[in-house]
Amino acid sequence: MSNKEKTPSEKSIFSDYAVLAFSAALFTLSIYLFGLTGFKTIGFWFIFYIVPSYFILKYFGLDSLESFVFSVFITAGILPALVFFLNLVVPSLIVSAVIIFITEVSAVILLYKNKK
Repeated sequence: MSNKEKTPSEKSIFSDYAVLAFSAALFTLSIYLFGLTGFKTIGFWFIFYIVPSYFILKYFGLDSLESFVFSVFITAGILPALVFFLNLVVPSLIVSAVIIFITEVSAVILLYKNKK
């Protein structure tokens, strides 16, 4: 048995598969526990919150798996808090969520637009 280090491309492939496996596990668990409603909820959570956070973290040079795991926890903890505190200023929860989403997507666009 050799304890050979993995090349960066092998690590990247492993982390990409790990992201897919973790995503599949989340979707499977949501379907098992909550049916179609859980599937839709997790799907929209992925599309609207995890993907923009993933791209922001990926921009800063994190690995795929690190970006994905951090984006899951950021969107589960920090973004709801931001929506809550914005809701104290803007008296509509839906408008607060839309403002936070637009801000997050704008940050992704600005970061990748200014990338050299």
